[in-house]
Amino acid sequence: MKYSLLAAALILTLTGCDQLKSHEPGEGKPGQYPPSLWNREGQLTDAEIEAAQKEAEAAAQQQQAEQ
Repeated sequence: MKYSLLAAALILTLTGCDQLKSHEPGEGKPGQYPPSLWNREGQLTDAEIEAAQKEAEAAAQQQQAEQ
């Protein structure tokens, strides 16, 4: 019983220390792939997605106007 309480206290202490560690914004979690190394080849940019959405909205409005 004494050793199980000691083990529990040790585990709580070790996990608590990690929680108190200060993390910088953008640091990520351990084992997380950094965004700077993502393979972005073939992916659309935000500007391209917004342009496509605006184009689709304009086409829908034009189609409604024709009806």
